[in-house]
Amino acid sequence: MKRTAILTLIVLLLASIGASVYLFLDQKVNKKLIADKDNTIATHAELISGLAEKRKDADRELAAAKKSLTDNESATARLESANELLQVKISAVESKLSTQTDGAGEAAEKLQMELDALKLEAAGKASELAASEAKNSSLEAQVTDHLTRIEEHTAALAKAEASLKPFEEIGMTPDEIKKGLMKRPVLSLSEPLPPRPAQQAGKITDPI
Repeated sequence: MKRTAILTLIVLLLASIGASVYLFLDQKVNKKLIADKDNTIATHAELISGLAEKRKDADRELAAAKKSLTDNESATARLESANELLQVKISAVESKLSTQTDGAGEAAEKLQMELDALKLEAAGKASELAASEAKNSSLEAQVTDHLTRIEEHTAALAKAEASLKPFEEIGMTPDEIKKGLMKRPVLSLSEPLPPRPAQQAGKITDPI
């Protein structure tokens, strides 16, 4: 009977040690998983923050480019109107000159001087108009480039945010997952063993 009790104690002790070792290793693995998750979360959080900031910068640059394009288009329209008006004036003066019977007269000279001045002004307006139209093309290209960059940043941001979806799908935050993995304690060998079964009174039949 005494031998049976000793064997029982040994079995219980080994079971306790085995359970403690198993839980210790399991907890060690869980700690590594937590560390890996923390690193993943931190890395992706930094990435998401950087991408979000780039997206904001791209949005601001796009807004500025659109405003510049709108302003320049308005300036181009004004130049076009001014150039058209000059062409009308030039046509009117040329028409008057064609009706002058005395081509060398004072009136004709004044008309010619006016015509020369109008043509000179028209040439300047035409040059400004060409430059403004070229600027419009450049600003349109900038707007297109900013739109492309925004699409790229948006796609990258969506991909980075999707990498954290597993935490959302199980309805737990990373901190809650961490607590869940760490909540199982490791058994201590210092904990008391189950009580030793009481010996029954009677004749001892097992040899000692």
